[in-house]
Order: sequence, then C-alpha cells, then structure tokens
Amino acid sequence: MRWREKGTLEDSHICFPDFQEAFITHYYRMYSCGIFTVNDQYHIRRQGGRPCLFLYVTEGTLILETEREISRIQKGDAALINGEKPHVYRCPDTCRFLFFHYSGKDSVEMTESLIRENGSAVFSLQGDPELSDLLIPTIRECLETEEAEPHALSVLIYRVFCALHMRCQGKKHMPLAVSQAMEYVRLHIREKITLADLAASVGFSPCYFSRLFTKTAGITPARYIWGEKIRFAKQILRSTNSSVSEIAESLGFSCEASFINAFRVRNGMSPNQYRRLPAFREEDADL
Repeated sequence: MRWREKGTLEDSHICFPDFQEAFITHYYRMYSCGIFTVNDQYHIRRQGGRPCLFLYVTEGTLILETEREISRIQKGDAALINGEKPHVYRCPDTCRFLFFHYSGKDSVEMTESLIRENGSAVFSLQGDPELSDLLIPTIRECLETEEAEPHALSVLIYRVFCALHMRCQGKKHMPLAVSQAMEYVRLHIREKITLADLAASVGFSPCYFSRLFTKTAGITPARYIWGEKIRFAKQILRSTNSSVSEIAESLGFSCEASFINAFRVRNGMSPNQYRRLPAFREEDADL
C-alpha cells in the first residue's frame, strides 16, 4: 500500500504481514516492511515503546540519533534501532531506504548485542551485496502481493542478524589500518588516490602497507581502489545523465579512454553499453 506521511514521496510503499500472536513466542515477527523515498521533510521522532527497526539505505543519507550516538546512515549502510528506547531518524536531503520493524523471541537482546559488537548502530557494509540479495526480493514480494509467510519472514530476520554478526567478526579480524584505508577510499572516491596517499592516511610506508593490505584483503590496494571507483561509476550511470567523460573526470581517471578501458575489463562492456541495458534499467527502477 502507498504510505502517506510528511516527507514521503509517491513511490513509498509499506506492507503489514499477518501473523498469530503465539508466533512471537518462538519466532521473530515482522510487523511491517517497506521501501520509502523521502525528502528533507521526513523526520521521525519516537519516545520508545515500539518494535525494533532495521534500515538499509540504497540512495542518499539518513541521520540517526539515539542515546548512544548521532550517526549518518549512508548508501550501502544498514542500521539497527532498539525501538524500546527514544530515537530519531531524519533525512537531510533526499533518500531511499528499505526497512522492517520486528519483535518476538530475543529480538531486543539480539539487537543490543549486535550494536555493542559493532560499536555502533550503523553497520558500514562497503558495497557488500549480501544483505541486498537477502532483502530486496522478499520485501518487493511483500509489497506486490501484500502477503508473506510468517516463518519465511522470521528466517529472513535471523539471516540478517547472522550477516551483520559475520560482518562484525570480519571487522575484528581485519587490521585497523586496513579498515581505515578502505574507509579513506570510500570518503575520497572522487579524488585521485595513490598507494602513497593510502599508506600515509594510516601512517605506514607504502611498501609495508601494500603487503599488509594485500595479505588481508586478498587484492592489492591499487586493484581495490580501481574496483571501488568502477563500482561507484556504475551507481552514477544508474542514477544520473552525466556523460562518460564527466564521470571519468569526477572519479580521478587520467582520461576518458582510461576509464572506459578499466570499466570494460571489469564488466565486459563499455559504460554506455552498461547504461543502455534494458534488464538493468528494469531491475533497478524501484531502488
């Protein structure tokens, strides 16, 4: 159903799956799920006493305020919110995100445990497709049919918890310098980034940093930077009418030809061919 609330735009939809009250004794229950597009008028303030909430931002940024922190939930980030406690989430500009409210079983304890383990309510996924692959088909089906099998939704919630837990474990085993360097790439994606820049950002020599990064991430720093820039270029191609030359320049490539060649090597086609794919357009029209 179309959801009308201050700040929500036309393509904002929500679903309220059916369930039996006894279900929450042994399983997780999804109260609602949806996909919203919002503008700067969207501002939600809760005093507590509500189900927990999962958010996953696909475009733009949300600002989250809890008793612990004020954080930015950016594109590709997820967040968990303990709805029993006061919280605020708002959009500073425009944003698109999917969400579900959940309760039942040990939902509050699990939510708090994951937040503590992560050190924040916001989980930086750095383009990891696992959560979107889990969530998007199920949420879309719920919105289209307004029906969903409660046990399947319970399993989905549990799988999301497992994915976030595995992400936390990965962070623990990754040297801080490597995770900081990856974040540096993300924050400076529109700049020309060299190995020396990356090493200097974490205070290491280029030689030592390159060995550490390659051993930890399984690819060289140069290939990681290149891959992240191409991934970001695909997002620009998906969401704007910027020319290939403009994208190449904005991402710090030496020339348009260099960008096209790098894109073709990674994706098997040119940027313009990628942009014209009908299946690509249809698949991404809603998110």
